[in-house]
Amino acid sequence: MISETLGMIIGIVDNAIERFFPKKIDEETKQKFKNEMTKYFLNNSFKENESFRNFILQYEGKAKDLPKFIQIIRALVRPILTVIITGAYIWAWLQPEKFTPEQMAVLKPALLIVLIFWFGDRAIQKSGILQIFTKNRENTSRGGK
Repeated sequence: MISETLGMIIGIVDNAIERFFPKKIDEETKQKFKNEMTKYFLNNSFKENESFRNFILQYEGKAKDLPKFIQIIRALVRPILTVIITGAYIWAWLQPEKFTPEQMAVLKPALLIVLIFWFGDRAIQKSGILQIFTKNRENTSRGGK
């Protein structure tokens, strides 16, 4: 993610310099300016990220400052939701007569969110699961199977 952001920032700086700098300026000056602008944008983006992180820490508090009971509840939310959503999807898949297509249409994105949480967005995209879900949704919306 950081390398993608860095690439986007460098691309924006490169395009801006090529568009707005006069053609008379030598390459060394352009490169120096590119480096300075990239450094400026990166420093500001890291400051924004840090300020957001500090806001969250002030708002929610640090985990070590919370009571142990709250820490346990916070730690169990995602696993419990994972079990509920995955269990509902498996149950619906094993007993399709009890679930309508509309209910399955709600469960598929929920299951996809769980999979993305556990395995990451990139892994899900590369695995082909996302294409299977979207293909099934397109077929369902057209009336086919």
